[in-house]
Amino acid sequence: KKIQITPFGVDTEIFKGDERQERNPIVIGTVKTLSKNYGIDLLIKAFAIVCKNNPSKDLQLQIAGDGPDKEMLQNLCHELNVRDKVQFWGFVANQNLPQLYQNFDIFVALSHKESFGVVAIEAMACECPVVVSDAEGFCEVVVPEETGKIVKRDNPEMAAAAIQDLLDHPEKRKEMGKAGRSHVKKHY
Repeated sequence: KKIQITPFGVDTEIFKGDERQERNPIVIGTVKTLSKNYGIDLLIKAFAIVCKNNPSKDLQLQIAGDGPDKEMLQNLCHELNVRDKVQFWGFVANQNLPQLYQNFDIFVALSHKESFGVVAIEAMACECPVVVSDAEGFCEVVVPEETGKIVKRDNPEMAAAAIQDLLDHPEKRKEMGKAGRSHVKKHY
């Protein structure tokens, strides 16, 4: 039998981009539950690598979400000497997510498992380039090197390299952001 799949979608009238200017700090962000499955620890490790390699850049990591690993993740930030550059927003209501995504220069999600990449779609709809793990759900929605970068799971070094590439090439961030929004409008 013929099977038709209707994927989850986002309202592109609500989730939309803004004119991103070069600004300080450069904001790397994520929106996920703070639990082991979602690789927030890997994101913090990747961010620490990027900060170490860019001591003169004003970088900030914004983490939206709450969960059982919050204290452990805050301690990890202290251990890696990036606590002053990391903001934990806690739970963010759905109606406030578009503004949050618009504030990110790069969206990162390094989940171990992901059934469907809703957060990647939301970020792309807001013209934010994405760096995601090769978890199944993200591979389904992100076009590699067009709408974002897909990196191996459990590899903060690879994630750091992908973030670095986007930091070094603001024009690539803008192109991927525009391509991401176009992709979402066409498919989601």
